[in-house]
Amino acid sequence: MTESPQRGHSAAELLQQEAAAFRSRRRTFDKGLIADTAWNGWRLSPDSLVLFLYDNDGHYAYELELLRLTDSAHILDWVLMVNKKGLQAIDTAKVTLGFIRMIDDILNLQSNVCGSGANKQLTAQQIRDLAAAYVHRFNTA
Repeated sequence: MTESPQRGHSAAELLQQEAAAFRSRRRTFDKGLIADTAWNGWRLSPDSLVLFLYDNDGHYAYELELLRLTDSAHILDWVLMVNKKGLQAIDTAKVTLGFIRMIDDILNLQSNVCGSGANKQLTAQQIRDLAAAYVHRFNTA
């Protein structure tokens, strides 16, 4: 096997480690909501493609539709809105970082939205397909 620069691990070993880390971060909730603990309170509804934010006590705080995140301008607008929401019992910096991680996990931003500084427009169907691919990975990892 080819060794990587990271402590002599092979690419296959690194992929296995990443998959194990992902499996340990996955969470499922009532109403079919799914999340990664790195999302810091954000959850995805695979059925409706709505992103829900919950506070540390598990109380609903905010939501938005994934289908609204069609290009880098809309995504940046939502990042800034989340950052300025000022929701009670919410660590805004942590939630904003979680939001960025979540939409990157689902939409693969550099490949599909803003790679090399070029803005790309996503259609509703492309967003649905990317979300379905993420959900499949979530359920099979």
